Amino acid sequence: MKIIIIGYGKMGKAIEKVALSKKYKIHSIVNSQSDLKKIDLSKADVGIEFTNPKSAFENISFCLKSNLPVVSGSTGWLTELKTIEKICEKYKGSFLHSSNFSLSMNKFLNISKRLAKNLKNYDISILEKHHIQKLDKPSGTAVLLKNEIQKYFKKDIKIISIREKDVKGVHTVFYKSPYDEIEITHSAKNRDTFASGAIMSAEWLVDKKGFYNFNDCLKNEK
Repeated sequence: MKIIIIGYGKMGKAIEKVALSKKYKIHSIVNSQSDLKKIDLSKADVGIEFTNPKSAFENISFCLKSNLPVVSGSTGWLTELKTIEKICEKYKGSFLHSSNFSLSMNKFLNISKRLAKNLKNYDISILEKHHIQKLDKPSGTAVLLKNEIQKYFKKDIKIISIREKDVKGVHTVFYKSPYDEIEITHSAKNRDTFASGAIMSAEWLVDKKGFYNFNDCLKNEK
């Protein structure tokens, strides 16, 4: 599999490391859309995109219009996700997005939903911590968590966001009552967990057409 890494920050470097460990080829590494437009996308099998909210939409739409399957983990731009879905359909493209590619985080999401369903009388809040370079606040994962469990609660769930040093990603859900308190936490120790999930998604997507999320990949991996 020949991969174009779109965005060479901390996640881009982690993707490169995991891809090379699996003996995949890095076709190109690009940091801007102008660089993306200079390379021959037809020689690659898939693009893996981790950039920023300002660049993600243009990067993804360019890949889809160029018939390059693309996996994206960028967040902060998801109000435009429906437009990407339409572009993907129009150009018969291949696209997969997730706010979090950690396999254990997806298990954490499922546990959180089961707890929420059984603790409807509790007050609930979410705390998320990330490194100071992370631009979107709250994180895409925290928003996803909230959306998954909000359906069980009438009161709006509060998200608290903290940015400090080089925190890879910590998400805690608090359930509080007058009598007791439950909290569950997912803490990422390094970025390899996200990179591995993104590579797995690329492996799954490369011979498919359509608009997908990480859950689609996980269902088919079972």
